Amino acid sequence: MAIDRNKVTKQVNLDLSKVPENKREDIKREVGFIIIDRINEHLNRSESPVKNGLYKKQLADGDKSRLLDTGDMRSEIEFKTNAQGVEVGVFDSGETDKAYAHNTGFDGHPFLSGKGLERQFIPAPGVDFKDEIEREVKDVVDKVKINDVAQIIKQLGFSLTESEAEAVQLEALTLADFILGKL
Repeated sequence: MAIDRNKVTKQVNLDLSKVPENKREDIKREVGFIIIDRINEHLNRSESPVKNGLYKKQLADGDKSRLLDTGDMRSEIEFKTNAQGVEVGVFDSGETDKAYAHNTGFDGHPFLSGKGLERQFIPAPGVDFKDEIEREVKDVVDKVKINDVAQIIKQLGFSLTESEAEAVQLEALTLADFILGKL
């Protein structure tokens, strides 16, 4: 989604095609909570969670450089699940203008445009969160894929050899291939 004055959000698409349907909503919620936690951890350190994101500081800001002046905007950072994955950010609320201003450096403001401090905490269109956040999200999804294949194999009464377990983790051995190999 775009960063605009009505909604400052990022759509995070998840490949859940290999995740059982009964676990997909749980995964989306887990990813949403993880992203919000990582956004707040970065803001607590006066850093941007956005890949190559700007986070301008002024010494005179003190704690305000952590976007904690009142905490109102940060408390509005939330997520919503959808068919593609999770949308994270500040949705239509009284804090949307403030979120837009911080993410863009007050772009379009009548007298602060270009003068405000840009503190990106939601990626703009075509931009992602930092690699470590993206990896953590991918790991959450992959863990369910991996565990489910191994779990199904065990529920069928088979045991995995060390090399088979490694192949399952690398997604080189699918459930169908394993079963066909046992027939």
